[in-house]
Amino acid sequence: MNSYYEKFLATGEVKCIDEEIPFEIPKGWEWCRFSAIYRLLTDGTHKTPKYTESGVPFISVKDMSSGKLSFSNTKCISEEEHKILSARCCPEYGDLLISKVGTTGIPLIIDTDKEFSIFVSLALIKFFPNYIDSKFLIHLINSPLIQEQVKRDTRGVGNKNWILTAISNTLLAIPPLVEQKRIVSKIEEIMPIADKYEKSQEILDRLNAEIFDKLKKSVLQEAIQGKLVPQIVNEGTARELLEQIKTEKEKLVKDGKFKKSALSDSVIYKGDDNKYYERINGQTIEIEFPFEYPNSWYVARLKDICQLIDGKKKSGKGICLVTILFSALTRIATQHIFAP
Repeated sequence: MNSYYEKFLATGEVKCIDEEIPFEIPKGWEWCRFSAIYRLLTDGTHKTPKYTESGVPFISVKDMSSGKLSFSNTKCISEEEHKILSARCCPEYGDLLISKVGTTGIPLIIDTDKEFSIFVSLALIKFFPNYIDSKFLIHLINSPLIQEQVKRDTRGVGNKNWILTAISNTLLAIPPLVEQKRIVSKIEEIMPIADKYEKSQEILDRLNAEIFDKLKKSVLQEAIQGKLVPQIVNEGTARELLEQIKTEKEKLVKDGKFKKSALSDSVIYKGDDNKYYERINGQTIEIEFPFEYPNSWYVARLKDICQLIDGKKKSGKGICLVTILFSALTRIATQHIFAP
């Protein structure tokens, strides 16, 4: 790469700026400072004006932080104060505004003839629109080339400031005017595709963030519906398992470890009409299930396979303890019966 030099007209000093040049530009392009393409750089008033209920809008960085000028929630100043402020800083249609305090480096082109004044948080640049395409200028300022300089040159703690001198010294890569317009056309052609990709990427990122939980739920749902593993007839049925649990409960009642009321088991079955019913305490009621289960499976209430007791109460709070009948379940598990 050939070396790059900058000549300061005021002093005649020539300085090598190779360390500032981030990449090579095409033939016909030029590196320059921001100051080379504008006729005026200033900022809004540094003093808080006297606000009025109505009058001329007074714009600050909050009114353009989206990249578009908004008058929906602006404060107002009097006509008289606006005239005083306009003598030094007069925003007009086609001018460039850039945020310089807080969130710095946000650009917009003024697209209204409406009069307004600006606060110190905004810089006003009157450039040469006959030589610099306004849309290209916005894309240029939003590019990594400029935004990295904005980040580097923004100073201060808390309410950070991109001072006018730093703005003026910002390094730009400028192509010929016709190419500027062609670049804008190409960007406008590509951006809808990029926006579509961005939305797809957001969906993908969200899916990636949720995939473990969704996959876990999906696997568990398949499991409890009897779809996760093959159904093997010679492995037995869940009805056999429940009968063994019932036998175990009867033994526990006989040994005085279970209350007799624990034997009031319900029976859930599928009728000839393919509907599900539960018979309990001499009554039969129709019940609904969210899915069909395999023929070797059996539906039961939780109390039919465990003992529910209260733990020791303390300060009015109890702990519910579920005692599973492990002996019966262990025997069934060793026989490879898989059922809920």
